[in-house]
Amino acid sequence: MNRFIKMLESTMNGISHFPLKTFKSGSYYDRTKIDYNDEFDFMFFPDMKMEAVFTNCPPGYCKIRKGVTNSKDLDPYLNKDGFLVPGLFKQAMFDLFEKSLSDGTFREGRRTTRQTSKPGSPAYTILYNLGIHGKRPIDVDLVPAIRIECWPKPAKEIKPDWVKKETTERATRCFHAVMKTYPENWPDGDLLWRISFTHAEKELILHANEKEKGCRKDIFRLLKKIKEVMKSRNSNDIDKFCSYHLKMFMLKFFDKEKYFRNEMKVDLLKKAIKKLGESVEHGNIPNYFIPEDNVIVNVLEKERTLIAKELRALLEGNW
Repeated sequence: MNRFIKMLESTMNGISHFPLKTFKSGSYYDRTKIDYNDEFDFMFFPDMKMEAVFTNCPPGYCKIRKGVTNSKDLDPYLNKDGFLVPGLFKQAMFDLFEKSLSDGTFREGRRTTRQTSKPGSPAYTILYNLGIHGKRPIDVDLVPAIRIECWPKPAKEIKPDWVKKETTERATRCFHAVMKTYPENWPDGDLLWRISFTHAEKELILHANEKEKGCRKDIFRLLKKIKEVMKSRNSNDIDKFCSYHLKMFMLKFFDKEKYFRNEMKVDLLKKAIKKLGESVEHGNIPNYFIPEDNVIVNVLEKERTLIAKELRALLEGNW
């Protein structure tokens, strides 16, 4: 995958009229993958100074405009007030992905197949065939994004005592914005970008055990496995609930529980399952970075009730 992305970056920068950089995210890179590495996420963002505006934006969203620069590369995607229009930028990036993957110089592109993205998804999704007998194709999300070199104003100041100070400093030096439609009517809704803390999440999760050398990441992996089993048992009824919801829950759980010694793993797992079930049933898992942003708001009550019921049954030994 590293070779594939390096070649894709080279091809894209040869075609694009603005310079691009890539950020590797997802469970493979924060070392919490639980099964075969068949999913990868990559953010592609313009290598230029950009600014975020939070005034009159709903929690977890912002508007984007150019920073102080002489570059006019993004001008075709700006509105009359100078804001970057998510729909225009997304289409330009999707066209660039399409051209790059089908470019004759990019041989690995022949191994890819475009997948239909879920409604509202910010990702251009492809299947990459490794050409290895018995190995499933890899699901790759190519996500157009904007990188802002500061910590967003709506976000709280985080001070997790379970990672080193320098890890927190690295985690909070920047954030990304991606094109995810706000689910309700909002003035200038077509200019809203979803704030993504992918960079901070990766730093915190990757180094979650660095101070105590305990079982924080093990608990997270086990919950992810439980989620996968629940989905396999209820494939038609559990659809929206995902690993991102678990990640937001676990970061808060890491803060609340003082010790994560390895001999405490079973008790901590039981406590996490109980607390997760309660949070899902009540329909509230706060964004770790912006607590007033409820990340589980789009999971319907019927699905939440089923998840809570499954988690209770697990604790009672009835799986």
